[in-house]
Amino acid sequence: MEPGELVYHLRSISAAIDDAQEPSRMLVARALLRLLLATDKTLSVAIRDAMGKEISTLVPGEFGGEFYDTNPGGKGYKKGYVSFGLDPNTWETGGIIGGILFKMNYDPAQFSSEAPETATAPGAGDFKHSKGAGAIVSLNVECGYYNKLIDGSYSEGKSLGSVDVMLNEKEGVESVEIKDPAAFSKGIQDLIQEIASNPPDYAQSEKRKKKHKSPTGSPQSLLNWLGQQQRSDVGKSELESLSRAMAERKGQAFQNVLEDVSKFFRQRGWAINPNT
Repeated sequence: MEPGELVYHLRSISAAIDDAQEPSRMLVARALLRLLLATDKTLSVAIRDAMGKEISTLVPGEFGGEFYDTNPGGKGYKKGYVSFGLDPNTWETGGIIGGILFKMNYDPAQFSSEAPETATAPGAGDFKHSKGAGAIVSLNVECGYYNKLIDGSYSEGKSLGSVDVMLNEKEGVESVEIKDPAAFSKGIQDLIQEIASNPPDYAQSEKRKKKHKSPTGSPQSLLNWLGQQQRSDVGKSELESLSRAMAERKGQAFQNVLEDVSKFFRQRGWAINPNT
């Protein structure tokens, strides 16, 4: 807790003592103890759980209710920031490793947690935030591809807009208002489809790589495989892999084989994608 925040809370406790006809030493002691024990974990978990439910409703059928994280208790906690991961069913069934990391930033000056980290902490049972019920935390939300197995990489970030979370006096979530639900949902769905259709190499499981590896036997075998994959184009790298394998088997020049293979596909109306 920053010095300015500590001063604010101490002044609130002092004002409560002044307003009380018979100040209780025990209640004052409990208020001070809660202040010392307070972390942002309670607030972060409350927001995480509420937003997880909202996202599952907005994008039905994609998320099973469990968070995608190495720590069951959630990610690290710091002021002004909440994050959590979810694993889309589309990626899981498609053999794609990784999940979606949701990042939520807010101005700590809006609200500062006063709740003890655990329900068993002294004074937690009768805890009430000094601001009472109705406090609003405004979140700026984005999401991106996240792979917890390779240094927690985050990429393909997409802004999802703003969300207002109303809290009760116990720092629980009373309501969640997503300002633009359609744009919020579309951002998530776009990310899911983009990664599903063109996953980075490190996002593919070995099973998927084996399943989606293009054959290098003959132009006809590659053509049949592309048809099975419901593809409408052939990648330049796929033609090069096929031509290199054929050239090695037949003892021919790679460039000559590549020209013949490329001609085979062009004659059949196939576009050659230089990026795949």
